[in-house]
Amino acid sequence: MPSVIVPITPGGPIVEVWVGVSAQHQLELRALGKPTPSPILLRLLADTGAAVTNIVAGVLDFPEIVAIVSVPAFTPSTGSQPVNCDAYDVCIKFHNALPFPWVIDDLPIVECQWLGGTIDGLHGRDVLDQSIMTYNPLTGFATLSF
Repeated sequence: MPSVIVPITPGGPIVEVWVGVSAQHQLELRALGKPTPSPILLRLLADTGAAVTNIVAGVLDFPEIVAIVSVPAFTPSTGSQPVNCDAYDVCIKFHNALPFPWVIDDLPIVECQWLGGTIDGLHGRDVLDQSIMTYNPLTGFATLSF
């Protein structure tokens, strides 16, 4: 069972992941003879309060990654009024997982407003539901096991 162990920062457990085009989109690009863009390294906060994984607007600056749909999203700042946010289909790789990296080949993520600080987005329950998360403030570490 691959696991990622991360320190619990003052902002919470932040996991570094590589994000790129989804496995399906990679196949489509190859069939067209187009190159697959290199993934980018992002810092995402493990957030049980987020239903889906979110990435700050503008971080996915790949012409090859296009929005698959626009979805209404509720946030603490929007209250009862949803805002429309673009959703993208991506691949996420937990490169620091041991004994081997863990990959989610096709994950829909939702673009969000800048969250402040130094994080690029949130790991929501769509990712956390595929793992066991141990949050141990006594040791100062959180573990995600897949």
